[in-house]
Amino acid sequence: MIITQLDNPDPFLDFEGMATKIASNIIPESPTAITTSFDIKECSYIEKVFAELGGDDYKNDKNDFLFTKKVSTDTIVLKLFKNCVELATITDNTYGTFYDFGDLGNNFYIGFVIEWEKVLNVSGLGEYYIVAETNILGVLENIQSRCFKLLPYSDEIAHNTVRIETIQKGNILRSEFDYTDILESGWYSSIRIPGKFGSRTPTLVTDKILNQSYEEVQIQDSIEDEWKLITELIPLEVINTIIYDGLLSNSILITGYDVYNEESYIQKSLYPKEITETKHYSRQKKRKYIITYSDKKPDIIKRNY
Repeated sequence: MIITQLDNPDPFLDFEGMATKIASNIIPESPTAITTSFDIKECSYIEKVFAELGGDDYKNDKNDFLFTKKVSTDTIVLKLFKNCVELATITDNTYGTFYDFGDLGNNFYIGFVIEWEKVLNVSGLGEYYIVAETNILGVLENIQSRCFKLLPYSDEIAHNTVRIETIQKGNILRSEFDYTDILESGWYSSIRIPGKFGSRTPTLVTDKILNQSYEEVQIQDSIEDEWKLITELIPLEVINTIIYDGLLSNSILITGYDVYNEESYIQKSLYPKEITETKHYSRQKKRKYIITYSDKKPDIIKRNY
């Protein structure tokens, strides 16, 4: 008997994934009927988040939630759940920073930045999610966030994850949010994804002339560093936030959690340069990405004048 072993052309792929910042669904301007939806969905994706009481900032994660109303009479109520049990209604800064932008002259936004160190201190470790109970133009709906697994920080558990923090101050025309005047400091956003960050690559940039003796004379030379973000399989809503919001932000800070990195990358201030690669897979809704960043302050420059 002859046995021939063939490669599987469609292997099983890793289904580990993440989710991203949530926002209220698009509501029709004139709904024809009032509908109600209050079913809580099971977690499809779980994002690791870390906290350490009194620990450094890079050991304590934050996540943001921003919702918009259509008119000032609409209502949005945020509730925090732990292990599928309602824990609290978010009305103050017990679990983070709560923003009712009506108090700031903008009646249309409700925001919350959860601080996992506060959550750890008050309610302990566990699985959490936020539910927004919304009444938008008379349409009642529950919007559940991605799920978060709160863990005690350690270098080993955080290994092979990347935290991306951004500050938005402008207006992205296609977005339902206008960040221009939302806060003087801008809107803070943070997300942790599975992946790697680093692979610093220096590039020599030269500016020179030939003198009368046909010798090269240096005018100004510089070294420009590039870094790569290499993601694991992540769902579309996550990468949409990273690309269509995060890459357009005023400030990007990236922290790479890799015990084998040749150097430490903590809140590295960077500027996006290129979406280098996008990998699609058959029978798989998630994708992998490689994004290249450059130094926000390229000051490795040699001048002769």
